[in-house]
Amino acid sequence: MRIFYILFFIALLNFPILVFSQTRHIIQVKNLEFIPKNITINVGDTVQFQWIDGINTVVSQDQITLPAFNLNLMSKYRAYVINRSGIIPYYSVTHGGPLNSSMSGIITVNSTSSIRNTQNLLNSLSVFPNPVVNDKLTVQFYVRKESTISVKLLDILGNEVINLMNEKRQIGDYRKEFDLSGSASAGLYFIRITCGTETAMKRISIQ
Repeated sequence: MRIFYILFFIALLNFPILVFSQTRHIIQVKNLEFIPKNITINVGDTVQFQWIDGINTVVSQDQITLPAFNLNLMSKYRAYVINRSGIIPYYSVTHGGPLNSSMSGIITVNSTSSIRNTQNLLNSLSVFPNPVVNDKLTVQFYVRKESTISVKLLDILGNEVINLMNEKRQIGDYRKEFDLSGSASAGLYFIRITCGTETAMKRISIQ
């Protein structure tokens, strides 16, 4: 049985982590423009940036919703599940800046209660930054009913490295920052979060 789990986790390492959400919206990134640059989505939707040409570093104005990422020939796609409503300005660092950018756009996120009521744990789970730098890791998730939340760091074989959180939470959005200093060396790991009967897992890299 242990061999099965080892093979399972190795297989996860060789396939990209899939991001599931209500709807996927694609923004093409060309040398000097986003197509389309302004979109309207619902909470829980995925925004996928797709490289066409050029080299761009893209980031949201708050630098949290869309942490800075590079798009180029070697890295053509980046997708994020958007878990908060409101206005999210974003821009290309390469071709402008947050206040006066020649290459920028706006993501308008509608809050939809019906989506919230059916949203599962995997849809709402965000783990950033990834790779983890400076030993600081933020986990963001939505609790749709009062539950005990467990957050654990696992090694690539599924062994528990550290229990980061085990607390009861009410319905709502949560964002927790964890200090991993002294807990794990550089390498590949998994964050596993359990909320009542739901479990979700994300692969992370610690530098």
